[in-house]
Amino acid sequence: AERRRNGRYTAAGSATLRWPGFDGGECATRGRVRDVSARGLAVRMHEPLEVGQSVRVRLDQGDYEALIRRCRHDGTSFLAGLEIARPAEQGHRERWSWIFCRQFGEEVL
Repeated sequence: AERRRNGRYTAAGSATLRWPGFDGGECATRGRVRDVSARGLAVRMHEPLEVGQSVRVRLDQGDYEALIRRCRHDGTSFLAGLEIARPAEQGHRERWSWIFCRQFGEEVL
């Protein structure tokens, strides 16, 4: 069983993930947010992403830098676990923390 530091909350909404392509262009895919936590979110999409890959995530609440922590095939789609940028990128983490606390009332550790 997987142990989590933060609770997960069911969520809904669209997400667009973008990352640099091999040719210098930009790659993108769209997905649906499945759940959120104080440190990240899970997104269901139709293509897999590489674990460890950095992406920019566009949500209704704004844009965030994130890291793909896990990605697995889940029936007819893929489920990716994204971690919002580390505290070194304070602007992103603080904004995510504020939105999360406001919506779910849970403090970020």
